[in-house]
Amino acid sequence: MKKFVLRTLLFFIPFAVPVILYAMIDPFGVLYPENYRASVNRDFQSTELFLSNYKNGQYDSFIFGNSRSIYYQASSWRRFIDGQVFHFDASSESIYGINKKLLFLQGLKSVPVKNALIILDVSVIVKTDNSSGHLYLKHPKISEESNIKFEMQMFTDFIPLSMFAYTDFYLFKKSRPYMSRFIVCDSLSRLDVTTNELSYDKYDEQIKTNPAAYYNPRRGLFYPRDAVSAESKCCIGLRQKEILKSMRLILTSFKTNYKIIISPLYDQKRINREDLKYLRRLFGEQNVFDFSGKNHFTEPYTSYYETSHYRPVVCDSIMSLVYGHSSKP
Repeated sequence: MKKFVLRTLLFFIPFAVPVILYAMIDPFGVLYPENYRASVNRDFQSTELFLSNYKNGQYDSFIFGNSRSIYYQASSWRRFIDGQVFHFDASSESIYGINKKLLFLQGLKSVPVKNALIILDVSVIVKTDNSSGHLYLKHPKISEESNIKFEMQMFTDFIPLSMFAYTDFYLFKKSRPYMSRFIVCDSLSRLDVTTNELSYDKYDEQIKTNPAAYYNPRRGLFYPRDAVSAESKCCIGLRQKEILKSMRLILTSFKTNYKIIISPLYDQKRINREDLKYLRRLFGEQNVFDFSGKNHFTEPYTSYYETSHYRPVVCDSIMSLVYGHSSKP
């Protein structure tokens, strides 16, 4: 009998150890979300922060989009609107995710959406279902999918390989070169726990005081672009139209003052003209602003931190154009 018990324990140890480590370390910040870590699942953490704050925060103005929307700063947007701002962004956001967030806010009933700033590009428009992976899967309250499915995705991404990196870091608090494959370290960002705004002040301060020190080591990232701007393939199909119509209906029901911005990306690809026509027809020309392609924002590489994210100085200029250069009354 003792041998049977011992064998049973030995059999279960390989299964129990990963579960215990996962519960102890909480590598992706989903078991104890109050310990906010911006480098993990941004959708989950944004939603948890909103749920913690919204009853006292009196939010009525929201910024939606992928990580590029982070740099539309609340302090700058407040020059053009009256409202309490919350950044409701997510890494690799999609129109699926934006629509689900609008539905989530609509379901709360006590939260108005007086103002909305929606940041789009082709990568946001094209995706019409829930994302996968521990960095991108939607919070269950947003996706309306099961908590079990969400936690299983987190756990399966923890084992087997990343488990060793997280355990090593958890035990010895030392970063090693091999860990970069598994652990996203974001020590340069600063989080505003009221607006959910991430700021990279150290980068901007360096660019302001010594741009060469910032850009020279990164010049290899900024590949040469074509002389003539290419146009993206048409990406708004039937499913995209269904989601976009749902977004418009919710915004209309809230009587939201909303603006949709097509991001100025480093690759200088223009949004497809038929896609742009559809967006302007659906949401109104006065609400859709296209900054894609070749223009004075996308030409200088100094508009960007790297080839994926443009800087707050660009966002500020765009908002001035979108809102007609004038601040709120």
